Amino acid sequence: SVLTTYIIFPPLRKLRYVELLSYTSINDILFCIGTLMGSVKTGSAACFYQGLTGNFCIVSSAFWTTVITYQLYLAVHGGRVLRRLMWYRIISVVIPVFLAVLPFTTNSYANVSGSYCFIDRSGGNRLRQKLWMVASFYFWIFLAVTLQIGLLVKIAHKLYLLGGDGNNSVKRIWSSFRKLVWYPVIFSVCWCFDAVADLSGIEQSDKDGGNGDNVISDGVVSE
Repeated sequence: SVLTTYIIFPPLRKLRYVELLSYTSINDILFCIGTLMGSVKTGSAACFYQGLTGNFCIVSSAFWTTVITYQLYLAVHGGRVLRRLMWYRIISVVIPVFLAVLPFTTNSYANVSGSYCFIDRSGGNRLRQKLWMVASFYFWIFLAVTLQIGLLVKIAHKLYLLGGDGNNSVKRIWSSFRKLVWYPVIFSVCWCFDAVADLSGIEQSDKDGGNGDNVISDGVVSE
């Protein structure tokens, strides 16, 4: 894995891309631990772990992917490399932790779908549940994806102007670009459907007397 490579080969730690990818790998590991727990009981420590890490890891990964895309943008526009990551760590780690804790303050993590604990939408205050879903999760996911798409458009335009015939550097950047471009596209498609289904499901749950599956839980597991 990327994280194993980062640990075993010290020289690679100097490469900014490898370091950035290692952060997304840490998120994947934390999220996989929660997934491997399977279906857990609402109110248990395991359920809170699943809810917190599910929220944190997905938002944090979206942020780190935006940073990686920004690094590619800097490489294309002037050959620059991110020198200091302190503020990027605050944005991509501290803020997602804070966002994940918000639903926890109102005990809003629960296992409603029978597969994974996430923000509960089956009972309680519907307005508060919708607020948590948007304010602690969906808004930041789509903000990150929007920034990524904007940066990728600028990168593609710059590469088009530079050309690529016989230029190995440009070809390598094009290769990285083609790999990165699919992430926001797939991410947007997957989570757009989940967002609509999940938020509309809150209203439907009101009509059905508070019953219904937690759509986002299924989406988190499928990711």
